[in-house]
Amino acid sequence: MARPTKRNPETEAKVVSALRSGLTRVAACAEAGISDQTLLNWTAGKSNLGFLESVRAAEGEAEAKFTRVLELAATGYDAGMVVETTETIFRKRKVTTFEGDVRTVTEEEVPVIVTRRTETQRQEFDWKAAESWLKRRRSQSWGDKQTTEVVGEGGGPVTVTIIEPVIPAGVSGL
Repeated sequence: MARPTKRNPETEAKVVSALRSGLTRVAACAEAGISDQTLLNWTAGKSNLGFLESVRAAEGEAEAKFTRVLELAATGYDAGMVVETTETIFRKRKVTTFEGDVRTVTEEEVPVIVTRRTETQRQEFDWKAAESWLKRRRSQSWGDKQTTEVVGEGGGPVTVTIIEPVIPAGVSGL
């Protein structure tokens, strides 16, 4: 008896959603509870073209989303900040009172709440984002170059010694 399939619309949707979030196919499969080989099987063949297209579209959406984020970081974006401060200050005010014909003027301190709002605009820019994009998308020109040089003792040529086994006469089967 064959094992029941895990393939159903809910599992397919989990895979596609994880890919749309930017996960790799292996990570998306783990999140959906299937193996990466299962995903390969599900996307193989002409009968699975619809699901394959959904997988590719989700991967494309993730790449576009993260490319836009890199673009914003690399080219800059407006970052506004609002700072609001509230403080209580005391103001003096004159109070005039009348008692009969006698007029009295006194001063008293009255609390006044003052709110100040400061808005700042600045341009955010991160050159590392531009470098990252260039290294990944234009690796021939911008990627990290690694070279390995093998040299012998004292910087001279490499000496290679080839050792061949000696098989005694009359011995066979080696």
